[in-house]
Amino acid sequence: MIPLLQPSIDGLRTFLLEKNCFVSWNDPEIENKVREYIMSGKLIRGGLLVHLLNSTGKSNQDDVFILGAALELSQSAFLIQDDIMDKDEIRRGKPSLHIQLSQTSNTSDVGIYLALCIADYLLFMSQELLSTISHRSVIPSLSQYWNIQLKRVSIGQYHDIKYSRTPTIPSVKEIRTLYENKTSSYTFSIPILTSAITEDLPEKTKTILENIANDFGVLFQLTDDMLNMYGNSKASGKPTFSDIREKKKTLLVSLAFETAEKAQQKILSEYYCNTTSKDMSSIINVFHSSEVKKMIDQSKDSLRTTIENNLSDSMTPKNIVSTITPLLDFIVTRTV
Repeated sequence: MIPLLQPSIDGLRTFLLEKNCFVSWNDPEIENKVREYIMSGKLIRGGLLVHLLNSTGKSNQDDVFILGAALELSQSAFLIQDDIMDKDEIRRGKPSLHIQLSQTSNTSDVGIYLALCIADYLLFMSQELLSTISHRSVIPSLSQYWNIQLKRVSIGQYHDIKYSRTPTIPSVKEIRTLYENKTSSYTFSIPILTSAITEDLPEKTKTILENIANDFGVLFQLTDDMLNMYGNSKASGKPTFSDIREKKKTLLVSLAFETAEKAQQKILSEYYCNTTSKDMSSIINVFHSSEVKKMIDQSKDSLRTTIENNLSDSMTPKNIVSTITPLLDFIVTRTV
């Protein structure tokens, strides 16, 4: 991520280890696997939350790290579930947790069942941590807001799975809503609005921050989509065109379909709506056509402009501006 967040991420990593915020089932093997799984993450969401709370200069330090840890436990739970639903066998360069547990039990089904139990545990543990902060008066508001956002993640995942198995291409609006639910909600909304709730900021300010968080999540995911399509696999360490290979109906696909000529739309429909079609080369050509790429770039620029306009609003807190501005620059220009 960016250097600005690194001290917060390092502090959160230390807190997680010292407080042992993991699974406690009197099973050292499972506990070690879960600990390694969580600690191998980038801790970006929790790190952003920790940084924003610390930047106010008003938060209790233990509360700050408790909330950061709670968010990371939720993140790990969602990733465990995602890997099972998407049948992904690799996570962070190692076997996914359900695969590790399948190898231990010598039964794939048992590995999945155990991993789902751990994901449930981590989600409940996240809520338990939130309820232990010393700032008692904000717990009801925080708990309500977190639950709303975490429910949005479930809704986003539901539509992600549904769209991938439906023989139609979703609209730009539908995919944007999916991105807001699945990415914006807990990657940006929870960190940014948790800071606003603990400071008891005006509702108008919270609305501005919610808009920033939603747009930020869409921009973050759109940049990911573009790197998968136009990025350098050697620089990113990730294979290009994997989204095409897996026929993921991303925002790029919806933008391309709404922008492309009729002949190109036919190519897109035949590929993404036909489970037997494997002609990737013609799809790649559509995405590299000038009009489609131009529309994608314009969408990215429009999102950035909207975020910058909201950041310049007099109601936006300075600590949010000083954090989000360099983060925005990083996301727009990143190559990995």
